Amino acid sequence: MKHGTEYATRLRGAYLRMARKAPAAPSDGSPNPLRHLAVAVLGRHDGPLAGEYALTKLFRRVHDWNELRVSTPEELAGAVGGTLHQPLDACNRLYLALNGIYRRENAMSLDRLLSGKVKDSKKYLESLPGMDGYATAYVMLWSLGAHAIPVHDRLLALMRKEEWVDPNAPREEVQAFLERHVKASDARRFCQVMAAYSEGSHGRLKPAPPRAAAVKASSTPARKSSAVQKGTAVRKASAVRKASAARKASAPRAKSANRKAGK
Repeated sequence: MKHGTEYATRLRGAYLRMARKAPAAPSDGSPNPLRHLAVAVLGRHDGPLAGEYALTKLFRRVHDWNELRVSTPEELAGAVGGTLHQPLDACNRLYLALNGIYRRENAMSLDRLLSGKVKDSKKYLESLPGMDGYATAYVMLWSLGAHAIPVHDRLLALMRKEEWVDPNAPREEVQAFLERHVKASDARRFCQVMAAYSEGSHGRLKPAPPRAAAVKASSTPARKSSAVQKGTAVRKASAVRKASAARKASAPRAKSANRKAGK
């Protein structure tokens, strides 16, 4: 990466500052590569937290991995609802990956990766349909304990915005750059800190709560409505006072006319 030393220095400083504030995020403690693959494929745009939540919602609809595998991408996208920004793309990738695994293994399992060589496992994952560099790196890190730094779309956008990496560098180049500058022993903690930052706990990319815009939009009309009501009340009171004054002014004239008529 061009100017790599400068970017590495800037990134390290930011990471150390965030690491002091960010609490240690617990991992799921499971080396289950199939689950980690599904989380990564679903969360390639939005991150692992969104991927975990989307997978949880899917398993409320299906009973096991086989039922998930035979569901159509459209059915899966409908089940995750608004959890993901690009649900159909993510669910289509998951559909391809799960069916690719079944064709090779004749079962819904990736446990064979746990006993294989790291290089062979990486090649296997890369060759699966629906997989990309992020999903492969995620499984390598969290299931196999390999030295990998997965960077999802949201984190990549954040790193470019903060100028921690070359803004024109593709994901694969960014991941390779990070793997050169983040020690294997720090990889999981680095990813946890960056995930927390990208999710908004310590960052500026967190979207506003859905109600915020609605509250803001509705507050102005409410104030206007109150002002209109107040103005209407003032006009009514003024009209009442004028009417009362007019009646009082006409009363003496009416009495005088009556006296004249009596004479």
